[in-house]
Order: sequence, then structure tokens, then C-alpha cells
Amino acid sequence: ILHLARQKALAFSLGSDFLLLVLPPAAKLVHTVKLFEYLRLGKPILASVPEDGEAAKIIREAKAGFILSHEPGEMREQLKAIFDEWTKGKFKDFHPDREYIAQFERRKLTQKLAELFDEVITPTMSKTGLSQ
Repeated sequence: ILHLARQKALAFSLGSDFLLLVLPPAAKLVHTVKLFEYLRLGKPILASVPEDGEAAKIIREAKAGFILSHEPGEMREQLKAIFDEWTKGKFKDFHPDREYIAQFERRKLTQKLAELFDEVITPTMSKTGLSQ
């Protein structure tokens, strides 16, 4: 098994026309770090994920790619249609919703976490007479 360093794998991904994300049909509440890396790369995502799951919801709202069926025949038809559009140059102007995607950046998530901690700690500090 070949293992690539994360940075090298991301560099290879930048040269791709599409990025593949696969989650099992039962993984409705799962979204992986790879999804957020893919969103930042800005390439169309081909996602074989639960259609009613969290990953699919994020991809749809970000306008970041395609949700593929787990059923082989239907997936084949979807991939054929996507490939036909790609060969006609339809994805040259692919633009996911960068404003939506920005909410998943590490700095923003860290800021939200810090704000949550402030909300939790401030009332406790007031009750104990401690100040910030």
C-alpha cells in the first residue's frame, strides 16, 4: 500500500479535474476531514455518500459537486452524464459557494469554539466573583 504525505496528496488533488469522496450508505451523520479539504480545493466533488446525509447536505449547499447513487446502474448513468458535460467543457466555470465554504475553515471554527467557551465560562466566573 502506498502512503502519501497529506501535503503531497493535496498537491496531486490540485491537478485533478474531479475529486472522489466515498462513504458507506449507513454513514448519514458522517462527514470526514477529506470533505473539508476537498471543499477548499474548489474542484467538483463526485460523492458516493448517503443522499440524505450530512456530507451530501454540505456538498449541495456549497454547490461543490455531485451526489452519486450507491446503486451501480444509476451511478453509471450519473457518471456518464457528468463525463459528457465535462467533455463539452461545461465545468470550466465551476464555482462553488466560497462564502458558504468559509464557515468550515479552521480559523473560523476555532473562533466559534472560543466564543462558545466564553459563553460557558463568563456566567460561571460572574457567580464565583472572578473576573476576566
